Amino acid sequence: MRSRHRWQTLVGWLCICWIIAVPVCAIAAPQTVETDDDNGVIHIIRVGAGGDYSQLTDALAAAPAGAIIEVLPGIQIGQWVIDRPLTLRGSHGAILDGGGSGTTLTITAPDVHVQGLNFQRTGLQPVDAAILVRARAVTIEGNRFERFMRGITIGDGAGVNGDAVYTIVRNNTLVGWPDGTLPERSIGIAVLKASAVRIELNTILAVQTGIAVDDAPRGVIRGNVIRATETAFVTPLLAGSTSILGTTATFFSAALCLPTASDVVFEQNTLEHNTTAMKLAGSARMTIRQNLLRTQHADALLVHNSTGLLIIDNHFHQNPRAVTIGGSGTVDIRQNRFTDNETAFILAAGDAVVTVHHNDFIHNRNLLMRDVQAATVAWEGNYWEQHVVTDWWFWLRAQWVSQDQQGRSVLPYVVDGVVDPYPSLIPYYPDVQATNRQQLLVVIICIGVCLIALYRFWRLKGVQ
Repeated sequence: MRSRHRWQTLVGWLCICWIIAVPVCAIAAPQTVETDDDNGVIHIIRVGAGGDYSQLTDALAAAPAGAIIEVLPGIQIGQWVIDRPLTLRGSHGAILDGGGSGTTLTITAPDVHVQGLNFQRTGLQPVDAAILVRARAVTIEGNRFERFMRGITIGDGAGVNGDAVYTIVRNNTLVGWPDGTLPERSIGIAVLKASAVRIELNTILAVQTGIAVDDAPRGVIRGNVIRATETAFVTPLLAGSTSILGTTATFFSAALCLPTASDVVFEQNTLEHNTTAMKLAGSARMTIRQNLLRTQHADALLVHNSTGLLIIDNHFHQNPRAVTIGGSGTVDIRQNRFTDNETAFILAAGDAVVTVHHNDFIHNRNLLMRDVQAATVAWEGNYWEQHVVTDWWFWLRAQWVSQDQQGRSVLPYVVDGVVDPYPSLIPYYPDVQATNRQQLLVVIICIGVCLIALYRFWRLKGVQ
């Protein structure tokens, strides 16, 4: 009986110890798991001083699919591969250093997220990248890149074959070479034969080429800021992904580079203080809309041998040359604003067919320069103002002979070799119209004051 009582007492004490020990151990243990929205388990692995692993290589090898690898503040040096779906994120001050050799991070699995990391020092070969993506549905967001030959490369069929799942590159900062040196063929973001790619809200500085795209159906490039490059957007003449390596720097360097690109939307981007903003060669079915292209050092937009281009609702401001077109293809330019450019249009040799409709040309020093065998241009319904007296007289005479209730004149506007048969009397941008009316009112008042002064002078002279 006494033995049985002792046994029950021992079991009781063991239960009490278990009840106390489990919560204490749970509190003291590292927080390596958390639950997701579906009450599943997510493994969190911390890398760095005081983490679960000191080296990122070991953490990647041990991480299960769906895990979160958090890189703690500090520098990790090496090259890594992500071959399973997971999230790689960095704490403030987490740096992945490529050591100046090769590609820093290669992604070969879908559904990978990379966020909040600092990448630096890739190799110096043209193919070396901070991040190389070889899979679909990858998200690269909120990272910073410095000293690279290519910041982010998305290629080798990522997302092709009609895949509607987008690979997203969003809200990253890419500063190629802060000291101002621009290595030849350095690229901020390169997209090579990859469909369904969205490149949004990134800032790209100090590289030779801002964004390069080769064959990216359903690609969307939106809301990016590209400065201090040799060119912001370009399409070399050579076809295929190898053209990025084989094209000379003269035509390749651009803020946005599109070698043989097609079915790409490029909208709401800001391209400023580049040598050239956009170069499109061998491109098809592209839409360029609502972008700001200002204060380039040479050209805002170069188009050669491209067809099906729609250039709409952009602002070309204070560029030496706003638009240069040559070669073959069709280009539709409408509802854009050209202000304070040295030359608005340059037409090079070729058989391209260009339509220029319903644009505003305000205070450009020269409207048109053309080659003898230049492209064919159809001008119609544009608003013209060169800040000269003849513009005012044309505006007044056009008002008198206008028979169009939609604000178009039947009196042609002819200047610098441009013949617009039905120019617009109302600018596309209302603020321009308000400014012009104020200026016209000032001119009318001045003329009235002069007439009154002449009349009074004539009366005084008659009295004498």
